[in-house]
Amino acid sequence: MIGVVLERVSDQPFQTVLRDHILDTLKLNGTFYPVDHTLYENIAYGYDQSLKGPFPTEFIDPSIPFSAASLYSTAGDLFDWTQNIKAYGLLNEPLTNEMLESKKGGAACGWFINNTKGENIIYHGGRINGFSSLLRYCTKNDQTVIL
Repeated sequence: MIGVVLERVSDQPFQTVLRDHILDTLKLNGTFYPVDHTLYENIAYGYDQSLKGPFPTEFIDPSIPFSAASLYSTAGDLFDWTQNIKAYGLLNEPLTNEMLESKKGGAACGWFINNTKGENIIYHGGRINGFSSLLRYCTKNDQTVIL
């Protein structure tokens, strides 16, 4: 949904808005929205499991999941993302705090919040065609885990 909103508000393609206003601003040079997977070098390819063993997953056209699950990134960029959130690199302090405020059921704006012993753990995971990921950030101890 956010991709469609950004395109309509800016009158630009999602990948352009993402690059110009988020990725370049935060210097996340290893993160991109793929237009055609054959254009990129040094990217991981996903695998799925069958009874005969692992097999390469078919490439999924990024227009299908669109802004919900199509970004390629690196562990370094994901770490920098959490540091930018902490330092208000993208949003000002009130908006960042609102984004990270736990709503009904522990969900926040694009994140899930788990409050354990007074400690907020902010996390988001993903899975798409042969890939699985998890990003967890503990605000109190300033610790990031990326899988």
